Amino acid sequence: VARKKESKKEKSADAIVESAGGNTNADGDKYKDATTNFWGKAVSKKEARNYDKAKKKGDVAAMRKILAIPKGKVMPGQEELGDGK
Repeated sequence: VARKKESKKEKSADAIVESAGGNTNADGDKYKDATTNFWGKAVSKKEARNYDKAKKKGDVAAMRKILAIPKGKVMPGQEELGDGK
């Protein structure tokens, strides 16, 4: 069986540091914006995806609904969603 000749490549110091452990995913946690709702409960992946879609559209009402923020309240860390009035 013929085999392809392999040559060892030397990594630069920066490349060695970058490849040392950690998450191999470039995105990391894709849906980090909406991991918990107003009441501290975890948001499902489906709801997190819907939150991202609403964020792209700028649909504040849908974003508040997904995070279960009651009217008249402002969620810490989500001040841009306003108080719903």
